[in-house]
Amino acid sequence: MATTPAPNHITLQEFAEVLSRYPATMSALSKTNSAPKLAKPDESSELSSEELDLWRLNTLPEVVKARSKPFLMKGELQKLLGCKMARGKRRQALPKLISSNDPSTVTSATTAAFDNLLGAPSPPTTAHIIASLKDLTDPLKGVGPATASYILAIMAPDTVPAFSDEAYRWILYSPGREGWNKKIKYDAKEYRTYVEGVKALVERLGGDVTAGDVEKVGFVLGKEGAEFRSIPGPVGIAGLSGVDALDAALGLEGGHKTTTPTIPVAPAAPVTKSAVTGKRKADENPDSEDGAEPAEPRPAQRRRRASAPKRGRGRKMGWVFTGTH
Repeated sequence: MATTPAPNHITLQEFAEVLSRYPATMSALSKTNSAPKLAKPDESSELSSEELDLWRLNTLPEVVKARSKPFLMKGELQKLLGCKMARGKRRQALPKLISSNDPSTVTSATTAAFDNLLGAPSPPTTAHIIASLKDLTDPLKGVGPATASYILAIMAPDTVPAFSDEAYRWILYSPGREGWNKKIKYDAKEYRTYVEGVKALVERLGGDVTAGDVEKVGFVLGKEGAEFRSIPGPVGIAGLSGVDALDAALGLEGGHKTTTPTIPVAPAAPVTKSAVTGKRKADENPDSEDGAEPAEPRPAQRRRRASAPKRGRGRKMGWVFTGTH
């Protein structure tokens, strides 16, 4: 049964294999997911989700970069939103908000964002990316961090990842959390954390891996939705997982203790109270609806019985009070 490799354990070979499935994933999406309504009805009826994505990745960057000063026109922004919605959730209010922007505002905002991004060090720091994001989200209606990331990725696909649900959940995966059901706020703070995670994976894999590639791999894995693979120890016992990793940590091989125990740098998975006491460990996600972990029950204590109140005395006796207070 296929499983999803965690981003901090995926190999370069696995990464390349998943990336090669991106075109087929988009093709399958086109068959089950009709393109959303765009600014021009005739255009939306002619382009599939796959064709919109190819326009986003190939055609639009060439058009924008060919201009003396890079910017987006309002119609291009509307079409880009259609592409984003075709890959993920369709928020019906967004097209109307986007269309309410003045064309000159779209031009000036995207010009400022691209200037900020292109004027940053190469590669741009996370701070520069977030600042460029703000150039778009502040003046433009209907443009949040997710849509803004699609805009910035036009100019810097190697370093700026699009903020898709699937890629975000993959990059931010951690044992014991929600996996593919992780809640998303779509705010700048989450995007910053996501960008840092993408950068870490790009640096670890090296080679020609880009931020855009990472988003595609996360997108494919998210659409496939397989359960995450058990996390092996990162050093010394790579390739082991679950019971095997625990055996290695304890110095066991086939149920027998070895002469020299091998202890990994990090255990395969933390042992929680659920494995010992049957109590569910509270979710560590700050967005979780669950509260803190239930406190351990206190030892049974003998309760003292309250003394019967004596008449004529306005003082408390035991747990019973007389008079007003």
